[in-house]
Amino acid sequence: MRVRKLSAEEIGDVFEVRTALEILAASTLAGSARRAEFADALERQVEGLRKTDLTFGERIDTDLGFHALMCELTGNGTLSRSWLQLNSQIRMMIIAAGPERAIGRMRYEAHLPIIEAIRTGDVEAVRETLTAHMGDFTRRYVGDTLGGEPEVSKASEASDTP
Repeated sequence: MRVRKLSAEEIGDVFEVRTALEILAASTLAGSARRAEFADALERQVEGLRKTDLTFGERIDTDLGFHALMCELTGNGTLSRSWLQLNSQIRMMIIAAGPERAIGRMRYEAHLPIIEAIRTGDVEAVRETLTAHMGDFTRRYVGDTLGGEPEVSKASEASDTP
């Protein structure tokens, strides 16, 4: 098994694409006549983050499940598949960064502004909220890159890639 380090540029690239995909997804949901129904489904998905006894892995699954559901609810298969292609990289980055950097954004309350922007149909708020949400994640993961970049196992990467 070989271990490699992710560069700040690689992390930034993944989150840039993720942000674009999620803005497209949330904007689509916000523009739908079913936006309240979609917001309710997203709120149910993220409800699990309110639990205080979640393991780090359970927290990751619940958080990423919220973002995947947002893409799935659009009904756009290409969008959902594109997001899922990033899922393994995102998961590895979160794990490599560790709970100290990640958990701050994997909270129920951190997702409410996204849900509310969808519920109200405010596409501009969707863009601003997701840009801020993902920007904070990127800063947390890149943060002290000069002091030590997150390590990612190439063996794990190969086994998680479809």
